[in-house]
Amino acid sequence: MPAAAPISTPLPAPGTDEAAPAPLIATALRHRCPRCGEGRVYSGYLKVVERCAVCGLALASNDSADGPAVFLLFVIGFVAIPLAFWLNAVFDLPGWAFLTISCGLIMVMTLALLPPAKAFVLGLQYRHRPEDFEGEGGAG
Repeated sequence: MPAAAPISTPLPAPGTDEAAPAPLIATALRHRCPRCGEGRVYSGYLKVVERCAVCGLALASNDSADGPAVFLLFVIGFVAIPLAFWLNAVFDLPGWAFLTISCGLIMVMTLALLPPAKAFVLGLQYRHRPEDFEGEGGAG
């Protein structure tokens, strides 16, 4: 059976001056444009800018919907629930303290991870459907 081709970032067509997309995880963690890796993705906490200030990629027209929130629900649940059980088993805390610490931890994790998760999903959309980012000068 032949080996499967490795999954890699699509490269620009030969003979074009288009640059390869920026590294996905690094740009998501820094909240940067998925194409150039330089321009900001947000104008506020989760408000996506209309266009990248550096390369002009149309960002606001591509909505990630609830994808990042659902993704985080699984990730944070996977981390927070065992941590909460451990916290309750190791430290004999009263119920109010346990709930306060657990809920506070979950809220902090959610608020901290939601912007990079949304930028990551936006980057995935750009990687797999770059034609959705075209239109009105968005592709270059």
